[in-house]
Amino acid sequence: MSDANETQITTDPRVPLVRITREFDAPVGKVFRAHTDPALVARWMGPHGMEMEIEHWDCRTGGSWRFRHHRGDEEYRFRGCFHEVRPPGLIVQTFSFEAEPDFVALERLVLADLPGGRTRLVGTSLVESFEARDAFVASGFDQGVREGHERLAALLAGAPTGGDAVSDEVYARYRRVADAFGARVDAVPESAWDDPSPCEGWRARDVVAHLTEWIPSFFAAHWGLAAPAIPPATEAPREAWHALDAFARRCLGTPEIAGAERDTPMGRTTFAAAFDTIATGDVLVHTWDLARATGLDDRLDPDEVRAMLAGIEPMDAALRASGHFAPRVPVAADADDQTRLIAFTGRRP
Repeated sequence: MSDANETQITTDPRVPLVRITREFDAPVGKVFRAHTDPALVARWMGPHGMEMEIEHWDCRTGGSWRFRHHRGDEEYRFRGCFHEVRPPGLIVQTFSFEAEPDFVALERLVLADLPGGRTRLVGTSLVESFEARDAFVASGFDQGVREGHERLAALLAGAPTGGDAVSDEVYARYRRVADAFGARVDAVPESAWDDPSPCEGWRARDVVAHLTEWIPSFFAAHWGLAAPAIPPATEAPREAWHALDAFARRCLGTPEIAGAERDTPMGRTTFAAAFDTIATGDVLVHTWDLARATGLDDRLDPDEVRAMLAGIEPMDAALRASGHFAPRVPVAADADDQTRLIAFTGRRP
């Protein structure tokens, strides 16, 4: 291992700043994902022997996070806000240790693409004074960073980060669909949450409530997965969606969960396959519902629309018999894929 593959931590004599540098034998996109995906972050961040529990993780510009490290009776809680998250290589956030609420560090992480599929990481932590910086380093910060980077290097060198190739594909599809739904959720004007949706009898907030209630309950029933506390979407739709989304990403990004097989009403299947079949498609269609209800852009990802349409059209009779879809709405023979999909689900495009 070269020196470049060892974590270097230095302080600046001119400003109260700590600088962290290291190179990883992995492409920049994979390293970025390991810093932004809560299912992966929980597998490497922090010192050896400490377990990490992420309580909140909304990794986007303007989002926030909170987690705890614990071992026996020993516990440390941390929180912060994401000021800027820009793929594939920039994260700017605050970092606070809850036991010392007056301490806040401004952290900047830059990932640079190197030849040979390698990545250089440069991180800085700026605090208010030299005294605060020195106490920060002496608190065990440097040990936690070094040991965390050792675990990160091992994670990056292992199997595909979402499990097997099939699970990785499922996870990538969910992220695309969920990112689009989350963007609509965040853009809904406060005055529009009670506007009627295309689903008869539902308001805009009820669209979010539907997803945040049935998805965790289904997977709790069949996989025994207990979702963290999700606020009632009828009262806090944004918070509810982001809590569910973080839970879904954590499950899909954990190979032991994604690949776990169970007997379900759909037969014996893995978590990833079941989620792909029934949850991701529901989020896709309800993106249209939410956008229509609140006057936002209702265009869906054409590739995802095409894939879902191809998967459900052969199941027309079975889906109607299940009662989950209203009667199909007739459309023109030359209608585009999105119009056909929306009409298939009983909605009027």
